[in-house]
Amino acid sequence: MTGCQKTPYATLPELHPARRYPGCAAALRQQSRDRRTELPQASARRGVLLRADQVIIELISVFLLVRFGVLIKYASLITIVFAVSTLLFAQNMKAATTDATFDGTWSVTVDFHEYKNPDGSTARAWIKHFRAEVKNGVLHGEFGTRGATDWYELNGKIQADGSAMLRATGVTGNPAYTADTTHPRSGVPYEYQVIAHFDVRHGTGKSVSNPPRVRIYTFVKD
Repeated sequence: MTGCQKTPYATLPELHPARRYPGCAAALRQQSRDRRTELPQASARRGVLLRADQVIIELISVFLLVRFGVLIKYASLITIVFAVSTLLFAQNMKAATTDATFDGTWSVTVDFHEYKNPDGSTARAWIKHFRAEVKNGVLHGEFGTRGATDWYELNGKIQADGSAMLRATGVTGNPAYTADTTHPRSGVPYEYQVIAHFDVRHGTGKSVSNPPRVRIYTFVKD
């Protein structure tokens, strides 16, 4: 410190500089005041620099959004489409695997209950047997000659849970066993639905038709 004179006992290391250099007390006090003044100014300068950095970051963010915003939207859309496609593919694979559960040859028995026709005649009860094939969950069974009298066909999809809505089509045969809304006769095309349910080895079903003749279906896997 310029202008300060050393005291004779300044060799003692424990002494405060103001006592080692008596003439420097005023200078030390002034130096302390200067430092207290500089600290707020330095903090203010740092604050200005931080705010400037924040402004620059925000400007860069706006530029990237404007410049590449469309690309980001397209990228998001592609991601969503890919995710949905993956989910559908997994579901289809699961469904395909489940459908094969019922594949194979099935013996079908149809129990036609007696039915009173509107004209007063009675359609006799009888039982029909035939075989059906299930492939990829789709059932197809046929009896007789296609298009001829007494021909019969059963088709439909078996769902993964075993439920099925089957479609029966055919041509009437012997009038004594035929149910009709008017007068039973042979050679008349007909159609009705069969509500059925299957497990791994067995199945049951019932017809839904007009006229409302009861037909009970039994399926047994060979």
